[in-house]
Amino acid sequence: MWYTKSAEQEYVLAQRALGYIYLDETGDAKDLEKSFYWFERAASQNDGQSLYELARFYEQGLGTVVQNMDKANEYYELARENGHDILNTN
Repeated sequence: MWYTKSAEQEYVLAQRALGYIYLDETGDAKDLEKSFYWFERAASQNDGQSLYELARFYEQGLGTVVQNMDKANEYYELARENGHDILNTN
């Protein structure tokens, strides 16, 4: 997959795209752990949208992530600081 090759070379848009690909798959193909991993990689490069998605993981306790509102709020704030309009998620 070309996204994976690009993401492994630290291309933030590919990392975020893989996060959404694994998050949005249906049935057995959905892999929340891989989704979190790729959002985390993109977030490490201060990608506001990926920081927002990490906040959602912590807010909702998705996959193996333990629900933690303090971490969720921390990531929401980082997302806002890095240009994500957390009030307008469309």
